[in-house]
Amino acid sequence: MEKIIVAGAGHGGLVAAAHFAKAGYDVTVYEKNAREDLGYDWQDTMGRSAFSRSGVPDLPQEELVDYYAMSFNSPSWKVKLVPEEPFLGSIAKVERKVLIKHLVDFAESCGVKFVFGAEISCALYNSDRVTGILYRTADSTLPDAADMIIDAAGMRSPVRTSLPDEFGVEKTIDDSDVFYGYRAYFDRVPGENAEGINDIMLYELGNPGMNWITVEGEYVDVLIGSFGHIEQELIDDTLADLRDHFPILGSKVLRGGQIAEIPLRKPASMFVCNGYAAVGDSAFMTETMSGSGITMSMRAGKMLADTIIYGKEDRFDIDNLWNYQSTYMRFIGNGQLDNHVIRSMLSGLTEDDLNYLLDNKVLTDKEFCNNPGSYSAQDMINKGLAVIKNPALIKLFASAGVKLAAAQRYKPMIPYNYNKAKISAANRAYAQF
Repeated sequence: MEKIIVAGAGHGGLVAAAHFAKAGYDVTVYEKNAREDLGYDWQDTMGRSAFSRSGVPDLPQEELVDYYAMSFNSPSWKVKLVPEEPFLGSIAKVERKVLIKHLVDFAESCGVKFVFGAEISCALYNSDRVTGILYRTADSTLPDAADMIIDAAGMRSPVRTSLPDEFGVEKTIDDSDVFYGYRAYFDRVPGENAEGINDIMLYELGNPGMNWITVEGEYVDVLIGSFGHIEQELIDDTLADLRDHFPILGSKVLRGGQIAEIPLRKPASMFVCNGYAAVGDSAFMTETMSGSGITMSMRAGKMLADTIIYGKEDRFDIDNLWNYQSTYMRFIGNGQLDNHVIRSMLSGLTEDDLNYLLDNKVLTDKEFCNNPGSYSAQDMINKGLAVIKNPALIKLFASAGVKLAAAQRYKPMIPYNYNKAKISAANRAYAQF
């Protein structure tokens, strides 16, 4: 029986593991945390169709909470962009602990074995192939070999980062592409009005990032996010500013209170090699503008499983595994490349730039809230005149336009089938974004 190791109990890795086990493979998941410690203690968004599209049983409907699009506030608080149709029926919020338990239970029911409390140290490999992992338990350090390693160990995966350069897998992530988010649920101040509080603040207190506040039931849900490490002083100052604008925000943390690292960037240029494939955050599979990655990871897990289960005879070789990467890029990843260019442009703006663009309606509810309606000729003229008056913005917008055009030329370069020369050429083009 062919053996597959899944490194880490990530969403995509668990989906792939379940399908592999159902197909008759010997599958083991190694996870550094205890079973009861899996998942952050907060809600996140996911597509309601993620279960059916990844071949996973649905969660009970009572576990899926309706999602409403948020309003956006300028750094100066002078402009507020409000969605015209806030209810988004295709998206739901789910408790991360509930979801991860659901996926673990499903995988176990399919025959997947789990080793909890096993911290992976590195990959094992020979001249051209990943052959296993080295992991630590409380008692010892042990190797385990397999025909295939699925890397679901996260953005800073010790499996991916230990691979030799000649394997071609992209190993590192720039600090500028890492979003740090402090998330906590606070108590509500009695008697304060909660109606309509579902807001995102851009560059609050000059912090290059975004924060949010929303009220649900007994909780006031707060995110403080930054492209840069978050210190306690920033958290304290931001909470004080939020309380000035939203008096309902209490001072007692009821849940959460952790800082998460999120890769906000294009997918990895290469996330497969002989005997290895990355999924989820290990391959930087997140929505580049929002940081949400659950739906993408689950879909990618199913794509990976299908590639191997129904693949070529040498199904663990790169000429077969490439089909997984090319499929993911065509159906999901290429769209995130466009968003990566836009996100990079936005992160290059200063607080004053954002206020200028919002005050002068260069950026509006149509861009931020996806509100319906088209631009009139006068709208476009006014936007253009506002940008022309700011030379720094001309350069930034022009650079983004050039890169978006280059992205459209790059996408057809991705070969359907494995071709080393064509892939190398495509990756050289990909590196410019």
